[in-house]
Formats: sequence, C-alpha cells, structure tokens
Amino acid sequence: MRTFGVGVDEATRAHVRQSLAAKLGRFATRIERLTVRFTDVNGPRGGVDVACDVKVVLSGRPSVVYQMRGHEP
Repeated sequence: MRTFGVGVDEATRAHVRQSLAAKLGRFATRIERLTVRFTDVNGPRGGVDVACDVKVVLSGRPSVVYQMRGHEP
C-alpha cells in the first residue's frame, strides 16, 4: 500500500487489507500482485481530493484497475 500526500493510519490499512482479502481471496492463486495507492490529487485546495487506485495483476490475463475518489482514505 502506497500513499502520496495522504496520511493513512494503521487501522485504515488493516481495513483495506481485510476487505480486499474477503473480496479477492478466492482468486488468490491467479493474482500475481495487488497494489493500492492513495493520492491527494488537489493538494491543500481541499474538496473531493483523495484518489484510491487498486491494481490487480493477474496471471495470463490483462491487469484490472479500480479507481475511486473521496474526501478521505
């Protein structure tokens, strides 16, 4: 899990790990790598400015990227 300009506490990190494990666990043998990135896209301007990108690299398949935005991680 990587962060760029966003503070992500350990409780949030644990929640993300548990949620992804619950949703993607059955595909674990097909997943080569999974990356989660939180980025502050607006800097100090505020607004809906936290982007979360989840990239799943699959064995023998195209990668899957899921993107969402919100006020906090």
